[in-house]
Amino acid sequence: MALGAFNLMLAQSPPDTSPLASASAAEISAATPQNEPDIARRNFAITHTRNRPLFVATRRAYVAPPKPPPPKQQVQQATPVQPAPAPPTPPPDVRLFGVEITPSGNRALVSHGNQATAEWLSEGADIRGWSLSTVEGDRIVLIREEQRQIVDLYPPDG
Repeated sequence: MALGAFNLMLAQSPPDTSPLASASAAEISAATPQNEPDIARRNFAITHTRNRPLFVATRRAYVAPPKPPPPKQQVQQATPVQPAPAPPTPPPDVRLFGVEITPSGNRALVSHGNQATAEWLSEGADIRGWSLSTVEGDRIVLIREEQRQIVDLYPPDG
């Protein structure tokens, strides 16, 4: 019965959460043999933990304080944004089958895209937005704005 009364008294008394006196490094090293400094640190940590109540109704998990808001930055006037340049237009899929160079004008026998047949085009002709600029003995040059594409009669890849 006395043990039950004692347990009831302990349960109703507030836990001691006052700060513990911490031992200085000098006190720990003085109480420890010179060849075992790690043991003293461990014993001090155990004693420190053992002297605190572990199972208390008021015990809560640690909650970090909220972060302060970021400092306000001065608003700068927006500079006008230049639109991004349009991506370069890919050259048309053109295959050169032959050229004809005459005093009256140069022509090229080409097929483009999925065409099954080739057609003769003169210099200046339009091929899917690209202009046939030059017809030479073994190649043609296509241009569009600043872009330039050379199509060889005998391409190196066969």
